[in-house]
Amino acid sequence: MSTLRIQLLFILVTFLSVSCTEDYSSVESLGEKYIKDVQKYDSFFDQTNHEIGTHHGILEDVLWRSRGIVYGRYISDMTFNISITNGVPHKTSGVKIFVMEYCSDGAFGRLTDDEWNEVKTVEEFFEKLQIVPVKDKPIKNIDNHLKY
Repeated sequence: MSTLRIQLLFILVTFLSVSCTEDYSSVESLGEKYIKDVQKYDSFFDQTNHEIGTHHGILEDVLWRSRGIVYGRYISDMTFNISITNGVPHKTSGVKIFVMEYCSDGAFGRLTDDEWNEVKTVEEFFEKLQIVPVKDKPIKNIDNHLKY
């Protein structure tokens, strides 16, 4: 491989790795403030964490991920694609939601975007999943699993 090709390859890899490690904290804050699905998700869960996933390439959408804990027992993940324009996130896909009872072979379920749009309360959330939640038996240290 010629020296010029090696230098160009190095520049390309450097550029891509810089775009992959961008700090999205300000974009995440704006998403929490302006994306209605994120606000709704926050209202359902006792604790939440939001994160923008790894950038998969130049000009591609990135993945928004939210994780929530409710009743000290259930962990949920919500994902959807976003694009970022001038530091502002814009939702570009429907949501996918998964919930499970931590450390259990018990309750778990998924909601589609349409199902999520129908749900107005955390009680309806569990009804839609056909889960009768255990509300009074939190699991110790479950909050250690709030971050991705």
